[in-house]
Amino acid sequence: MQHAVGAAILPFPNEDRVRAVIFVISTDLRLMEPEAHAGRDQKPGSFNRGDRRGDRAFAILEKRKPRVFVRDLHKEKPRTWAGSGVGYRTFITVPIGDQSGAYGLLTLDAPEPGVLTDSDVLLLELIAQMLSVVFASAAKISPSAGGSEGRPRGG
Repeated sequence: MQHAVGAAILPFPNEDRVRAVIFVISTDLRLMEPEAHAGRDQKPGSFNRGDRRGDRAFAILEKRKPRVFVRDLHKEKPRTWAGSGVGYRTFITVPIGDQSGAYGLLTLDAPEPGVLTDSDVLLLELIAQMLSVVFASAAKISPSAGGSEGRPRGG
């Protein structure tokens, strides 16, 4: 997973301008915890089911919302987002999942608007698709690693 977040920040020559994070659902389905991150050295927090921020993150994943791209949090705050905005003003969130299950979220954020582009959205979507294959394969080998027994099913 560390390679995946590394690939997400590869287009940025100044790694301190961006942060990529992979959040993975816990086995009890109550948390989405940061599994890997790269770039800006700001520790990501978990998403907890039952609080506003966590419920919104889980809704993005479970509804298989294709993506959320906010160019400037000072100008737009989507209903699908309830984050803190601490340390970033622009972000992209892409669900990691397929018909087998929902596994987590891949995010990319930056403190300055204008840093992220539509090309970054496409890159994150590609990386998320590849990660969903990895998670689905792991679930087939070990059902406790994900898939229908360890992750919520999407529709």
